[in-house]
Amino acid sequence: MSPEAPRQKRVSVVTPVYNESATVAVFHERLSSALAPFAGRYEFEFIFSDNRSTDDTVDRVRALREHDPRVQLLALSRNYGYQASMVAGMRQASGDAIIFIDADCE
Repeated sequence: MSPEAPRQKRVSVVTPVYNESATVAVFHERLSSALAPFAGRYEFEFIFSDNRSTDDTVDRVRALREHDPRVQLLALSRNYGYQASMVAGMRQASGDAIIFIDADCE
C-alpha cells in the first residue's frame, strides 16, 4: 500500500467589508493575482464578512462567488463593527492559517 500524499495546506483570507461595492471586484482580482504563484502549494478560501452593507456589496460578492468557488460570503445580521466582523470571519475559516486583509485597495 502506498503512503497517502500529504494534504495541501489551506489558507483562509478573511476580509471584512462594509459598503465596498466600488472596490470588491478589483480587490478580488488583485488578491487572486497575488496568490496565483502559490496555488500549487496552498489551497485558498476567500471569506468576505459583510458588516450589513447598505450598498450592493453583498450582491457583488455573490457574483464573485458564481465565478470563483473559493469565495464565501458571511452576511452579518447587523453592523457589529469591524472587529466583530473579523472574529466572525475567523470562526468561519477552515484554513491552517488565516490572513486578515481590508478590501479598500489602499
